[in-house]
Amino acid sequence: MTSPSNSLPDQLIQLANALRDPLLLDSVPHLQLSSIQQRNRLRLAIDFGADLLTSLKSFRNQLSSIFFLPDEIISDIFFLVMMNDPWSTDWCAVLLVCRRWYRVAMDDGRLWAWLSDSDLERLSIWQMRSKGYPLSFKLTTTYSVFYCAQDPARIRSLDLENGIAEFFELVNALPILEVLRVSNTGQRQSMVSWRMPSFLVEGSAPHLRHLSLENVAFAGTKELLLLSNLTHLELTRNHDQREFLDALPSLDDFYHIVERSPCLQSIQLRSYIGNRGLEAFELRHLPPLSLPVLRLLDLNLNAQKISLLLQFLAFPHDARIILVVQPKDRSTYISDIKSLMVPLRLHLCHADAPILRCGYIQTGSYLGFSAFDKATCPTTFFYKDDERPVIQIVVYPFTQHENRQLLAKIINAIPLQKLEFLDASALCHDSTTAFHDLGRAYFSVQTWRTLVSLLPSRLTIRIGVNNGMLSALEGIIAAMNRSTATCPSGRRLKRRQRLEGIGSLPLSRLVLLPGISGLSHNESDEGQARFYPSLLRYLTAFRDIHTVLKPRGEVLAALSIEVTRHGGQFAEQLSALAGEFSYAGVIWNQSAGVTDSK
Repeated sequence: MTSPSNSLPDQLIQLANALRDPLLLDSVPHLQLSSIQQRNRLRLAIDFGADLLTSLKSFRNQLSSIFFLPDEIISDIFFLVMMNDPWSTDWCAVLLVCRRWYRVAMDDGRLWAWLSDSDLERLSIWQMRSKGYPLSFKLTTTYSVFYCAQDPARIRSLDLENGIAEFFELVNALPILEVLRVSNTGQRQSMVSWRMPSFLVEGSAPHLRHLSLENVAFAGTKELLLLSNLTHLELTRNHDQREFLDALPSLDDFYHIVERSPCLQSIQLRSYIGNRGLEAFELRHLPPLSLPVLRLLDLNLNAQKISLLLQFLAFPHDARIILVVQPKDRSTYISDIKSLMVPLRLHLCHADAPILRCGYIQTGSYLGFSAFDKATCPTTFFYKDDERPVIQIVVYPFTQHENRQLLAKIINAIPLQKLEFLDASALCHDSTTAFHDLGRAYFSVQTWRTLVSLLPSRLTIRIGVNNGMLSALEGIIAAMNRSTATCPSGRRLKRRQRLEGIGSLPLSRLVLLPGISGLSHNESDEGQARFYPSLLRYLTAFRDIHTVLKPRGEVLAALSIEVTRHGGQFAEQLSALAGEFSYAGVIWNQSAGVTDSK
């Protein structure tokens, strides 16, 4: 077949030559396109040229390194990108790169099997592109629930937030369902009249492995006792919700639920264990349950229930533990937490447990302490799975005195002998009164003194330039002044005091952050300047103290200021009170009178 370019008239040849040299374009006569045949020939020539250019661009793509990868590997790469957020369409940008990528993506049904009703139009289109692959749905509307229920045999994962009852009224079997997440927040009226259907645990969902229920329950605990071979179990209830108290499993029920799922990888319980039979629950006749692959234990219960759970669950010592201890009875709260620390310490103080090097502390209407096996804490606390703390404990003290009591019990239960870094950036204010307001984050001087006396020596402390910094420094100075004359209580702590000089040098490096919590930008700028004279005064006092581990005249080993305002005018004075001083990422070299970039 003759190419359209071979039959071009002389005028088109002249036009092609002109396009090669734009300067000649003005000299080319206009094309004579008076007949329909001439116009059709020109369109055909243009289409041919456009196809030729596209083919040339595709051929150039073949020279790139990724082109030599097989389609299967490229498809797997697309799948990994998509799984970072399977409910988003951002990954679809790969379709626009080249023809080959478009073809590979369209041929892989896995990429189109994650369906969200955030865009109703794409539900039918993506389902056709999924090519029979098992489907994963995230649904919030009644319309999409009816659409999803049309093909229940293909549903592998189901995430329901609304329209729950409507979906389960339309199906009675989910033969390949592996993951079920049901959340019923904000629909309290529907929770009274509706419960999870029994068919899910009676054989019509035989492959269910991941179960997450939030503010919903089965008709009773008998259904929960039928669960088996689970790998992830998450049961959550609002603390003040009483609609299905009758359906909450007792501690004995939960023992038998876990007994039927020895391959559990995560357990998350939030206010989902009832009080029935709690006082009569006996561990002596129940052998410990071995969970050899458990990676996460997340418990939000009262101290008695958590303590009993820790006693009958045997799991790896490097598993992540998150404990939120609810204050069931204020009069016995401190003693209950003291009892809870016994099984926790037995689990953490083991040769196979990870070494804890970094701690993060926060307070407000609660007190939280987290410990990590990394050198520094994550900069954000929206944790990925591999960034979770090794241990996180949240308690609810009512006064600064209770703060100190609980700190002592928590820190003595956790093996922190190798702790090197303490992130206190969440502590902002200073007060010695009882605290009730949400968001008020402070430790008194006495609380800081207790805290640093309990922790290992030569810490790096990270804190903001605010009242919390002044409280911390005053507490550190007080602990050092008391260290040579006062012995802490407890035989274990006395022994550490003699061997390590705890409290005599609690600080080696201080890292200061910008900003004052709760202030506007201008107030923050003006307020920060007033803290630096006090910082100089405390560093001078630190230099002049003589203790077991720090001779008089020895300055702070290192001071790092991450702010970009006000601190610079005090740089020369601060550098004289620190072995190494850096400001805004620049090391201050006092002897040379210059600064060196890090």
